[in-house]
Amino acid sequence: VTSDLSDSLEVGAGVLQAALTDLSYGWIQVKGMATVTTALTAGADGDPLTPTGSTDGTLDVVAAVTDDVCATAIDISAKIINCCFKY
Repeated sequence: VTSDLSDSLEVGAGVLQAALTDLSYGWIQVKGMATVTTALTAGADGDPLTPTGSTDGTLDVVAAVTDDVCATAIDISAKIINCCFKY
């Protein structure tokens, strides 16, 4: 599972909870608190986050009313988010 904004609808689908090898199973978290491995690109604690406008595999602060809100920043420096993925 990867995020490629050049070939997507720019909506968040979830957070993969471990690096998976071929032919293995894993868990994609869609709701609740999660710690992400990639840095959050901007913002402050409490900001709504979106994959729209950010680089592949990262979340950015919502900039437009049409952006997909997929998470809320809980602790930017610790990379903790509250997931609210819809898809």
